Amino acid sequence: MAGGFAKSGKHVKRTISFTLLSISLAFALACGGATDDGGGNGKSDPATTRGEAQVTRASGVVEGAGLEAESEPVSEAVPESRPESGPVSKPQNGTVLVVLEDVPAVAAGSALLAGDGNADGCITGADYTIWADNYGTLAPAGPGDGDYNGDGAVTGADYTVWADNYGDCAVAATIEEIQVTPSTGMLTQIGETMVLTAQGFNAGGQALAANFTWQSSHPDQLDVDQTGRVTAMGMGSAEIRAEAGGVASSPAMLEMMLVDPNAYVANTAADAVTVIDTLTNAVLSTIPVGSSPTRVAVTQDGARVYVANTGGSSVSVIDTSTNAVVATVPVTNAPSALAVTPDGAHVYLLGSGGLLQVIDTASIGTASDPVTATISFGAPNFNQYATSVAILPDGSRAYAVVSGSLRVIDTVTLDVLLSIDVGSTPSQLVISHDGTRIYVTSALGNVQFGPNGQPAGFNPHLVVVDTATHLVMNRISLGNLPDSIALTPDGARAYVAMVSKFFNSGYGMGFAPDNQVAVVDLLTQAVTRWITVPSTPAGVAITPDGLHVLVAIPGANSISVIDTETDTLVTAIDVDPVPTGLAIASAQALGE
Repeated sequence: MAGGFAKSGKHVKRTISFTLLSISLAFALACGGATDDGGGNGKSDPATTRGEAQVTRASGVVEGAGLEAESEPVSEAVPESRPESGPVSKPQNGTVLVVLEDVPAVAAGSALLAGDGNADGCITGADYTIWADNYGTLAPAGPGDGDYNGDGAVTGADYTVWADNYGDCAVAATIEEIQVTPSTGMLTQIGETMVLTAQGFNAGGQALAANFTWQSSHPDQLDVDQTGRVTAMGMGSAEIRAEAGGVASSPAMLEMMLVDPNAYVANTAADAVTVIDTLTNAVLSTIPVGSSPTRVAVTQDGARVYVANTGGSSVSVIDTSTNAVVATVPVTNAPSALAVTPDGAHVYLLGSGGLLQVIDTASIGTASDPVTATISFGAPNFNQYATSVAILPDGSRAYAVVSGSLRVIDTVTLDVLLSIDVGSTPSQLVISHDGTRIYVTSALGNVQFGPNGQPAGFNPHLVVVDTATHLVMNRISLGNLPDSIALTPDGARAYVAMVSKFFNSGYGMGFAPDNQVAVVDLLTQAVTRWITVPSTPAGVAITPDGLHVLVAIPGANSISVIDTETDTLVTAIDVDPVPTGLAIASAQALGE
């Protein structure tokens, strides 16, 4: 029935009554005549005559593949009423009853078909609606405006194009090619990220939406997550590909290369900082700084080095492009540890008496006092000592070892949020590169007492703290007394300097110097190897490629270099007297 629906099998058939009309000008053009445009000048109206000499249409009923038709001249159709979508039923003059099958639309972006105004890949009633809404448009138009024959006007000829192709559908949208942007890139720091994007295209070059999976040829160097974010894990290069629908993109070629992989060593007895090229192990420069430097911190971009001068109660600022001191900041309370925020905007400085001072780096060298805040963890100078400070990779919190506890500081409000028990006599701390774990060396651990109430032994350990809950997750037994610690870039291992060992001979107890570095597997939570160094180690740092560990040896006035693949000593670098703290440019949170 006209205007109704009938179901046949899986298809819904719509019976449509529509009129195919043509103005009388079609007949005149067929005979070589012209129709006046209404202006009295004898010119024809382009809106009604363009390409329409005569239109013949099929009449009859289409059922399945069958078609009974006869040709007859008809007038151009003029829209009267139309539904939101679907063909219009309009009995004018000659009426043709047609039964057409609804065809499901394919994904947007398929190859454009003649009469496909909304570019959804199928010719449906929605495309008729586009034509009808724009009928009579004279300005230059396109398929999106119903101009299906491309003659610059929306006329009955465009209706004919739509009707001739009604029900056609393009082949379902299939991705034939994937492009990744950018196609090349370089990262210069461990932990640095870059976001790649992917776009799929069909055989016709039209963009298609898709869910992509990502893969890296060397995830140990450049890892990629399923959002396309690439993270530098170590020095090297990798091919990054996106995949969808069984099609893989051409690779994006990314490289991780350190701009300035230099180590900076505080030489306490020489009042100097030694600069070492970690690629060649050559000493590049010796920089005079303040009195008795003990700790060093480098900004993430490698542009500045900050040196804690414990004896001079000051901080030296080194420009790494010239390897020269460009400023000296006076502070109080003999600084013993420091750390730089990820954005380089602030330096957190721990000093004697348990005071934490915050330096605004933008104010250094100006008339303003760069020390903008001082935080006390109790009565200053009353049984307070501080040994280590570090900052989360997102800069939201700072952690400090003060008076036997791990303190948590909000870097926005500078409030001390809580204190975490990490065992007896904690020393140094380091934060994992992903910011999820804190590792604290606890020198004495859980003290063991004998029957007479005297200490009979100790259990030094490495304490693992979860940064989300601030709960102690594990305590890894170390045997001897630990101090400085550094993590490999992949977060799989820790290298811990062992400075003392407890003994009980039966005639007396005490501590003797140790000269080992413990290798801790952070996955199995156990010590896997002991590496012997020339004498008691101090600061520890790992090169950004993860291939070498640098250990300061104060008693030998040298830096021991350990190969992380074999965990053996490979060389020693002579430096000025009493090297203590050290840090490496482009490496994050290593041994500050």
